[in-house]
Amino acid sequence: MSFNTPILLIIYKRPETTKAVAKAILKINPSKVYVFADGSRNEKDLQSVKETRKIIDELPWQGKVIKKYSKKNLGCRVGVSKAITWFFTKEKEGIILEDDCLPRKDFFYFCEELLGKFRNNKNIMQISGNYFLQNGGLKIKESYYFSKYAPIWGWATWRRAWKKYRLQLENTNPTNYDSNEEEKKFNETFDRIRKEPPNTWDYQWLYSIWINNGLCIRPRTELVKNIGFSTGSTHTNQTRHFIETAKSEKLGKLKHPKEILRNIEADELHFKRWFSDDILFKIKDRIKEWQK
Repeated sequence: MSFNTPILLIIYKRPETTKAVAKAILKINPSKVYVFADGSRNEKDLQSVKETRKIIDELPWQGKVIKKYSKKNLGCRVGVSKAITWFFTKEKEGIILEDDCLPRKDFFYFCEELLGKFRNNKNIMQISGNYFLQNGGLKIKESYYFSKYAPIWGWATWRRAWKKYRLQLENTNPTNYDSNEEEKKFNETFDRIRKEPPNTWDYQWLYSIWINNGLCIRPRTELVKNIGFSTGSTHTNQTRHFIETAKSEKLGKLKHPKEILRNIEADELHFKRWFSDDILFKIKDRIKEWQK
């Protein structure tokens, strides 16, 4: 039986992680996979770029594979956002994975079910495969919760939501902050992106969600593991913390929340753990993790 929700796989120059992620996709027998590959930055990267593409070309895909291989290097900022835009010119909804995001099998079915359930709810703009709040003291009884934060290490969305994406930020800042510290931190980040756009696309997506008062669905456990913590990665070679050792549980049949309400407690913890400059909190948080 094939898996019918379209999948976009974004690759570059990491053959080993690409092979692992692609094989995880193969296990669900996808009926349609899109593959976007960025071009080489220089002669040094050329061989690994070719090896990575070769892996995709030689895997025993049963369904349809649509490839878009760039001849020039677009970089993370333009390349990834362009890949997603290309995907949604072809499909109305789908799952997005980068070459270092290793999904569990239930991640795909989690996304598929919720893509259907919230297809026409314009307030829901993303489904994430990431929890990131292990051992934070939260009690989430349902299979997932609603958040304003939108992790992108394995996620899904709709064309209707991606249409709101802006690579160039507007001059207006969001208003849905939970603290003065959060407001200051992100307004400074968004202002910096306007002046000197970094080689990334994801803060712009977060901004697009916030400026439209959108919500992201987050599972109560990790459904995707980042396997890109290495010297060959672009942004994760220094980012380990809780992610590498996060333990997962099986979700089984999904238990849906009764209401669509943002979990403010979870969002406040997410900010404190990943963005706050509160050193005392971070020390206590790390000690709590070690104790677990």
